[in-house]
Formats: sequence, structure tokens, C-alpha cells
Amino acid sequence: MAIGEIIKYPVDYLILILGLSISAWQFFRSSHLPVVQKRILILGALFYLLWGILHHLYRGDFNARVFLEYLLVALVAVGGVFLVLGQI
Repeated sequence: MAIGEIIKYPVDYLILILGLSISAWQFFRSSHLPVVQKRILILGALFYLLWGILHHLYRGDFNARVFLEYLLVALVAVGGVFLVLGQI
């Protein structure tokens, strides 16, 4: 992601930053509720995946490779956090 990309689509990236920030805030706020943390993490990953799809559809360059990239990043993030939390 280059600075030019952010300048060209500022609203898109503002939505991404806000959505992921809210997810992180809720995740840490519910540190005493591991089941809730799992749900928040999965919802955050789904938000990221949906954001990626919509962003690339808007740009006009959405394809299976882009979808796979966002899906794999979301799955790695969820899997990594689950491993750290000892939930797998």
C-alpha cells in the first residue's frame, strides 16, 4: 500500500482504520471473556475480508487472487491470535 493509494481512496482507508481500531478496542476491552474475544476477532477478520472485496470492486480490480489474499491474511491473523491465546 503506497501513500498515493491512501490519498486516492481516503474514505476507504479511514473506514478500514476505524473498523479495525474498534475491533481491537473491543477485543482488549473483553480480555476477561475469551469466548467474546473469539467472536470479536472473527468479526474483525470478516470485516477486513469484506472491506477488501468492496474496496477492490470499487477500484475495478477485484479477482480471485485478491479475494484469496485477503482471505489468507484474515485466516492467518485469526489463527495466530488463537494460538497466542491458547484457544486452538
